[in-house]
Amino acid sequence: MTPVHRPFAVFVLAGGVFFGSVGPVEAQMLDDRNPDRSNETATGDDPTTEPPEFTLEGSHSIHTLTGAKTGRSMTYALYLPKGYAESDLQYPVIYFLHGAGIARRDELPADYGRWQMAFYDRAIARGLIPPVIVAMPVTRGVSLWADAKDGSTLASTQFIEEFIPHVDQTYRTIPEQKGRIIEGFSMGGNGAILFGAKHPELFSGVISIDAAIHVWDTLGDYGRADIAAETFGNDENYFQTYSPDHQVAENAASIREHGTEFILLVGELKSYNERFRAVMEAENIPLRYTDTTFKHEMGKLRMYDRDAIFSLVNKYFR
Repeated sequence: MTPVHRPFAVFVLAGGVFFGSVGPVEAQMLDDRNPDRSNETATGDDPTTEPPEFTLEGSHSIHTLTGAKTGRSMTYALYLPKGYAESDLQYPVIYFLHGAGIARRDELPADYGRWQMAFYDRAIARGLIPPVIVAMPVTRGVSLWADAKDGSTLASTQFIEEFIPHVDQTYRTIPEQKGRIIEGFSMGGNGAILFGAKHPELFSGVISIDAAIHVWDTLGDYGRADIAAETFGNDENYFQTYSPDHQVAENAASIREHGTEFILLVGELKSYNERFRAVMEAENIPLRYTDTTFKHEMGKLRMYDRDAIFSLVNKYFR
């Protein structure tokens, strides 16, 4: 499949510099190159099977925390790299936010997160990135990772004020901006951009994979009146407090000051992402924007631009 546009870029890795769209990561991971190995679909960030290639050298586990502020539970999947238990080292964390597929499920698959974690597990095993923790919180309802106006869901408060502190207190993390990257797919891509823009002091980088970056009008245009009503109480002003476009415009100076970096990988949801790209450029906030002809396919998009992802990880975590 041929990309529509892949911008030329320079990335610095530990040990050298590489240019453009092909680099050392591509050379060392050719056995993974066929994008059809991904089982990602439009709503499939929750596969229920575990193909052999998703065997991990690190560990996968499912946990639940009860937040001190909200009193509500939050389930999460956790990846700890090989050697974590035997060491006393501190590790950086990649926070991964899921899309609407998981938010709609009544029951979480026992292997939830395993195949997303395999992407980083293989890179760690091959020495392409340093060992990292991957933490994947779960929220219910198609909230766009916002707090519902009526308090029925509190995805934002739970994630920022409860989950991140819980991870820092429970595991040996690097509890500062340089030790955190946030990543998300679809609805989770919207959440990753939202949190990166609203709290740039918390995250060194944002990886957004075909994000559903809504503005108020698109909630109606794309038949998402349910989100406008259930999460935002049909209140446009309330919606703006969780709009990535609005948060970028409001916090542009802080984003630039903290140097939070943004990667947008774009498949089917081009209109959302092209509009948001223009917002970022208007505020003079640099980003890597990779447009492709892929569908809404997280696995393919991630593998296609993995050089950029691993370069970001190495820049802050190496």
